[in-house]
Amino acid sequence: MVGKNLFAMAIEGVIFFCITVLIQYRFCFKARSSTSHLKPIGEEDEDVARERQRILSGGGHSDILELRQLTKIYKRKQKPAVDRLCVGIPPGEVHHSLQKII
Repeated sequence: MVGKNLFAMAIEGVIFFCITVLIQYRFCFKARSSTSHLKPIGEEDEDVARERQRILSGGGHSDILELRQLTKIYKRKQKPAVDRLCVGIPPGEVHHSLQKII
């Protein structure tokens, strides 16, 4: 009586494991490259352009956090919410900011 249920659960486990692996390695879904149709970066503030150049040229290698070309586009929107953001946070910067708040 229990044998049929255990056999069915074992079969389901194998099937769902295979589906999970296929999804994980994107065999079922093709990855979209949505950044290929972005417009060139237009005019930026001087400090934003300087930070972008610093990060892209490798000047942020000692930063504790570094974001390179972060982009977020929502499905129904044409304009990106975040457009190729480059930010580096050096060590101690967050600590000093928190001290000012406290």
